[in-house]
Amino acid sequence: MTKSQAMEKIKELLPGLEKYLLKRCQAILDSGALNLESYKSDLRAPKLILTVALHDAAGECFSPLPWDREGKRIVMNLRRF
Repeated sequence: MTKSQAMEKIKELLPGLEKYLLKRCQAILDSGALNLESYKSDLRAPKLILTVALHDAAGECFSPLPWDREGKRIVMNLRRF
């Protein structure tokens, strides 16, 4: 696979990821677990919510790959760059 081919495949994954993230963020907001009134109208609360959704997306959107032992090792290594 070339770099260009990899980027095209990544772009193919993005619409599904965006849909998942928006749905998950809405679920977090609907849960009432975060008191939004205690936050100013800055980006802190949205960033917290999106962080949770991104973390969850790693396990939900891309299962079952790359979560085998080798995939986990590769992901941990790539996170260093």
